Amino acid sequence: MPENLQESTQQHISMIESALIRDKEEDNNLGKVYCSKSYQSGKPDAQLIMDELDARNYGQFYNHIECLQTLFGSRDPKTPIYAIKTIKLLNGLRKRHPELDEEESSRNYLDRIVEKCESIARNLEIQSQTENKNEKAFNQYIKVPGIYAYSFEHYLKHRIARAPCHDEDEFTYIKVGVSGTDALQRVKNQRTTAMPEHPKLLYIFVNEENNDLELIEKKIHSHLAAIGHDRPSNIGGGSEWFLTNEETLKSTASLLGLDIRFDYERSDESDEDLEFVSP
Repeated sequence: MPENLQESTQQHISMIESALIRDKEEDNNLGKVYCSKSYQSGKPDAQLIMDELDARNYGQFYNHIECLQTLFGSRDPKTPIYAIKTIKLLNGLRKRHPELDEEESSRNYLDRIVEKCESIARNLEIQSQTENKNEKAFNQYIKVPGIYAYSFEHYLKHRIARAPCHDEDEFTYIKVGVSGTDALQRVKNQRTTAMPEHPKLLYIFVNEENNDLELIEKKIHSHLAAIGHDRPSNIGGGSEWFLTNEETLKSTASLLGLDIRFDYERSDESDEDLEFVSP
């Protein structure tokens, strides 16, 4: 890289970093995430940042991580939705720190990032068309009562050990719930703007006799708690979330005489998009 270009790059990165540090001092979340130990370690984790800052909005902090990684060139936004959120966060950064637009190199740098995000955001319409097409794959699961289990892609990729004696990637957070009319629809209802990503459907367990599903759900919850797979007491959240794994869920369902109607690990190509529940 030519020396003058390298100096220009270092200058605008330094200006952006200084702006983020001032954001932290002024209690702005984007700056607080940037200055957090988890982000500065090079392996940012929204849950760790929440714990460090004593906060509760996972989705917000996940969005801030995505924005910062885009801002510093680690990666592009993963989806059109994240691209739109990144644009909004960058617009806020520039509004709070007009000096970033007054200096040519930082202004051009930020403009290029926004242009890239806008290009990714334009794919939102294409994504919507694809989801409508894939909706046909849901037909066989509509109006099926049962026990459902879902998680989020982030949790499935970043597993943790429940105790030192366990494998490092053995456990993750999974929600286990019930619907007496439509398990799939119940999971689809969880897709809201408050969530950082779409829920990933793991299983639908059914009872052909349609016996008391709520009682069966309670038995599953009790069993998971009895074997130590409930959530740690120092973590907030709903009582239907468990720190467990897929094999435990399937074996528990089998013990209770449930059949697996949907299994994300065995889903064929036509069912693939059930993993990311569409609206």
